Amino acid sequence: RVVFDFIERISGMPILGDRNIPGSITYFSREKMNLDEALRELNLILMGKGWVVVQTDDRHLMIDKFPDALRNPTLDFVDAETFLKANVPSNRMVRVFFLVERLPANELTTLLAEAVPVSEVKMSAWNTTNRIQIVGLAPRVRQLVDLARELDERLDPGKPGQVIRVYRPKYIAPSVLEKAGQ
Repeated sequence: RVVFDFIERISGMPILGDRNIPGSITYFSREKMNLDEALRELNLILMGKGWVVVQTDDRHLMIDKFPDALRNPTLDFVDAETFLKANVPSNRMVRVFFLVERLPANELTTLLAEAVPVSEVKMSAWNTTNRIQIVGLAPRVRQLVDLARELDERLDPGKPGQVIRVYRPKYIAPSVLEKAGQ
């Protein structure tokens, strides 16, 4: 509760929802952070407990169970370029639709699903238009859109024998991996 009171105070935005999340959080950082960075760190911790703090509009934050939050994106983008150029705060739940040029959308979605924990995003493919939809927190969606575009550009659907390996390291904190990938 102290963490949420602090975030409310520095953001100037009330946090709506149930603050009674079981367990406790101990966090220390020697680095100064702006509000967006602090919320990103908080969400990395909370997601491990099945919760998330999302910005619902310009004036409110909401505590929600993580799978439930995926049902309520607050920003929609109809192409990858517009989303990637936008400066979307890390605590916004977004939905991005984008066209896949070379690969079948359903195959690319399957590859992407191997790259992140299934519970962090919601993905679907439309084979008739060869488009993908990704819903999740802006930073994770940004990573997946970038990865999808890179795979679509580099993989040749007509070339047999291409191999993609997905590695899942064990015994490392998600926040450490997140920072290492930046």
